[in-house]
Amino acid sequence: WVRLNDIASITSGGTPSRAVSDYWNGGIPWVKISDISDKYVNYTEEQISQSGLDNSSAKVFPKGTLLYTIFATIGTVGILNIDAATNQAIAGITFYGEYNINYMYYVAVSLKDLLVSKGKGMAQMNINQTILKSTPIPIPPLAEQERIVAKIEELLPLVDSYGEAEERLKALNTEFPDKLRKSVLQQAVQGKLT
Repeated sequence: WVRLNDIASITSGGTPSRAVSDYWNGGIPWVKISDISDKYVNYTEEQISQSGLDNSSAKVFPKGTLLYTIFATIGTVGILNIDAATNQAIAGITFYGEYNINYMYYVAVSLKDLLVSKGKGMAQMNINQTILKSTPIPIPPLAEQERIVAKIEELLPLVDSYGEAEERLKALNTEFPDKLRKSVLQQAVQGKLT
């Protein structure tokens, strides 16, 4: 077990002033929470300019950086598949040394409940970088990380399939009393009930 800060650089991004139009639409991808909708971040809705980058606390994280949301929505995780800057609600985690980024992704996903419980705020829950940095995580040898990832990715389709089956069952259970009532009424109207 190690603290996240011992094996990674963790820094949040920033937002250039919206009042300065030259800071925007400049071609540097700029990630906000809504851009992290899948495991990999391949595209951003907005871009900033070099001037926007230079005149704000935004910074460009390299492809392969793990993103973790720390404001408003705690615990949304993604892996940058492009070089991109982020807003201040997202921490970029760049690992030192050799780690399986997919393993780190699944560890980060598993931290959500723990970190949400440490969140503070009235309208929106937030955690600070200190909380994220001090979070202990398990680090098995690289070969074991790869085996864990392979097993997770083997089982995830089964979990998804089970989830879909559960949703169909819930829908059936919700609809069943109404369908039964209509069927009984139809049978009664047709004189088929004895």
